[in-house]
Amino acid sequence: MRGNGIEDRWGSTAVPATAIRKKGTSVRPWLVVDGTGDAQVVE
Repeated sequence: MRGNGIEDRWGSTAVPATAIRKKGTSVRPWLVVDGTGDAQVVE
């Protein structure tokens, strides 16, 4: 695995961040990995 391994584990650069999903809301944050390998959560 290189970097944080997100793209290696899920095969995608945008994956549902279910572990940090806000309980009781309809907004689903997504973990997005950019070209440099940095990850950020977007809603």
